[in-house]
Amino acid sequence: MLAEWRMGDGSQLRIYLNLGAEHAVTADLPAVDARLLRESQPGAASAVQGGSVPAHSAVVWLMSAGTTGDASSDAPGRLQTNDTDGGSDD
Repeated sequence: MLAEWRMGDGSQLRIYLNLGAEHAVTADLPAVDARLLRESQPGAASAVQGGSVPAHSAVVWLMSAGTTGDASSDAPGRLQTNDTDGGSDD
């Protein structure tokens, strides 16, 4: 899951969260110059930068205005979940 908030100064707070037992893939990577605020386990931030959110982990980034990645949403907050099994209903 990815939750993000646009701050009053244009920066963006992003929280990557995976409560599942398996890693989750994410295509919404933090900006290269994003500031890591917290990772719940060592190595989780590096994994997110590589496109994977480790099981049972949370990573929080602050991205400065102008380098916030996906600027397609002007909403102050957005929540996105990732389908990790390819859409299979098995």
